[in-house]
Amino acid sequence: MLPRSFLCLALGALITSGMEGCTIVQSGSSNTLPSSAFFPMNAAELKPLQSIGQAQNSNIMNCQTGPSCEEA
Repeated sequence: MLPRSFLCLALGALITSGMEGCTIVQSGSSNTLPSSAFFPMNAAELKPLQSIGQAQNSNIMNCQTGPSCEEA
């Protein structure tokens, strides 16, 4: 009976310490927003990407139905 009690006690301690470890860890950092970019960009890359994004937004706003909306 003693080995079984020891096994249950060890298993309970393992589960409890695992749960406590997960609750202590902080999620995310205070400096990084969830909406921030994953990769940093150069200023030279920013202008072309902004123009592509603006073109995509205008295509989406102007589409009605059909193939033009699928492309947008």
